[in-house]
Amino acid sequence: MNEEDAESIELGENAQETPEEVLTVYEGFHAAIEKHQLGFTPGDIEESSIEDSHFYTFSLYYEGSEPTSTPRITFQEHNDVINKSFDVTLPDDCDNAILKNMIIGTIAATNPNMAFSEMEELLHQIVTSYDGINQSDAVKLKDYTLYISPKTGTLTNPTLHVIANEEINVEIDTSEYKDYTSEEMGAPLNKGEKAHLSGRIQ
Repeated sequence: MNEEDAESIELGENAQETPEEVLTVYEGFHAAIEKHQLGFTPGDIEESSIEDSHFYTFSLYYEGSEPTSTPRITFQEHNDVINKSFDVTLPDDCDNAILKNMIIGTIAATNPNMAFSEMEELLHQIVTSYDGINQSDAVKLKDYTLYISPKTGTLTNPTLHVIANEEINVEIDTSEYKDYTSEEMGAPLNKGEKAHLSGRIQ
């Protein structure tokens, strides 16, 4: 994206306070939508907070879209640390062709130099491996890994998870975490404590 294109993007009043990680993807969507004529219009970046988490969200509007059928991209910031990973809602009442364009747009926004034919192959892999009940195949790209997870309740939507590869299996300092039992983890007054639980996956 050249400087002229970047200046034409409406970022809203809070753009100066928006993390660079969010702005980079936001501008990536603008460029992908224009380059591939995907028919979306990105809305302003909105902010919200729940307890220790802060969220940055923007919607992708299209002709005929309604509030319940509009895909939304959400980033989470926890304890002042912004994740490069983000989620994209795939509304049930959104046309499948639009959802596929949404996935193509996400791939293009995070991999602007990828050939469109390769994007279509990745789209095909994700879509054909998703049955609506189980998670789709995870497709690993240069900087991100993408997969679809099914909705978790009647009021939720399937989600395209876009996970930054550098945030997968990040090493942690285990000395900061207490060795708790499951009962100790469930104690209300232990909420917010750093803890780990030992167990065996069967």
